[in-house]
Amino acid sequence: MIPTFGLKGMTEAAVSDYLRVTFSEWPEDTAAVMPFDRLRWSALPPTVLPVGELPDWVQERLSVLAMLTPPDEVEGVGKRVSKDIFWVLIPHADARRESKGKGKRRTT
Repeated sequence: MIPTFGLKGMTEAAVSDYLRVTFSEWPEDTAAVMPFDRLRWSALPPTVLPVGELPDWVQERLSVLAMLTPPDEVEGVGKRVSKDIFWVLIPHADARRESKGKGKRRTT
């Protein structure tokens, strides 16, 4: 469970599971990374990094999303919003979504 830092009425569902990653050519080959939800900022503070210094899990997901045409998305990975903006699903959110789906029947 994600900490709510004492905010009444906040639940796990109120916290976004996505990072916004925006690429920039200046400063050279950098990415601005920011969780959508401020409750995550203590663990994943907004930052600007050289692309090569992004965590491996972010780089792996971005490499998949980079092959898409905006606004396409890949379930469990994220979405390419525009040429330089990506929404990357935070890894533990995958496990939480899978566990919620176990035992549930899908209808088509």
